[in-house]
Amino acid sequence: MDFSKILLLGFGNSTRGDDGAGWEVIRRLDALGLPGLETRVSQQLGLELLEEWGGYERVLFVDAAPGGAEVRLERVLESEATPSASTHHLKPETLLHLSRRLYGRCPELYLCRIPAEQFGFGDGFSPSTGRCIEQAVGLIREWLENTAPPSERDRSKAPQRRKDRF
Repeated sequence: MDFSKILLLGFGNSTRGDDGAGWEVIRRLDALGLPGLETRVSQQLGLELLEEWGGYERVLFVDAAPGGAEVRLERVLESEATPSASTHHLKPETLLHLSRRLYGRCPELYLCRIPAEQFGFGDGFSPSTGRCIEQAVGLIREWLENTAPPSERDRSKAPQRRKDRF
């Protein structure tokens, strides 16, 4: 399948325990070598993403989230921009709104939240977040298969003709 119109972005800090979960999920998905899939990592959501994501149909953010019991992957809907003095408090919904205002378009935006517990300095994951990272990789792979263009989905599910038959 061709994933050339999909961008995966992992957020967090890989030196702050579970906060690096988004980076780890992206690392594992990148290692799969899926054709055309673009991946990036960043410490936080920033306005520079607006320019980069313009050529993509779908963008998926992957980030650790305090609390919660399960991995969630959901679509983000556009909302009015709310002023903030810091990009550290920038929300995905605000990026969608700004993208539409500045460029006249925005991609479909999704967010995968990974439950996290430990945000202190360190490079390991808590046991529960480690399990959630595995779940997130599986959930995102399933999402990728379901977001392929219809012609790609149909082709991958069509019965394959054996080469020894006519």
